[in-house]
Amino acid sequence: MEAGRGYWVYVAEPGKLAGFSAVIMSRLVGLEADPESAGAFGDIEPGAWYRGMVGAAVRAGLVAGTGPGRFDPRALVTREQAATMLGHTLAWSGAQQVPAEEVFQAALGAYRDAGAISSWARAGVALAIEKGLMQGRTVNEFVPAGNCTRAEAAVVLYRLFQKLD
Repeated sequence: MEAGRGYWVYVAEPGKLAGFSAVIMSRLVGLEADPESAGAFGDIEPGAWYRGMVGAAVRAGLVAGTGPGRFDPRALVTREQAATMLGHTLAWSGAQQVPAEEVFQAALGAYRDAGAISSWARAGVALAIEKGLMQGRTVNEFVPAGNCTRAEAAVVLYRLFQKLD
């Protein structure tokens, strides 16, 4: 329940924050907190509740930040960022290799906005789609820069948990 929304009301928006997402991914695969590995990010405060699990996710290669010295822990996670985290988690667990360019083309051929997917996210998006963890917002649009909603996050995390189990 969210404040001001009433009892038993589920709200699909807004999406999950990057810091929170890194915590969930780290805990899902059983990583131990590592606050020191988050030290490269100047925007993660030393006492932040998520620092240790962000560090664990960084050390495991599940997340990399948004640029030199930046993680943007309070930013909403985009769909391409979520797909990249999912792909890195599958690769880290040994469940899947990073796909080749042919797999990317096959997985995203139906999406007319495939060209809008950032180069750093291409493999993760392809893997997330190929493995059935994510799909387009519509039949022919992936919407890579759109924020990943809570509902989408819940579904993809459930699917990821099933793949890793």
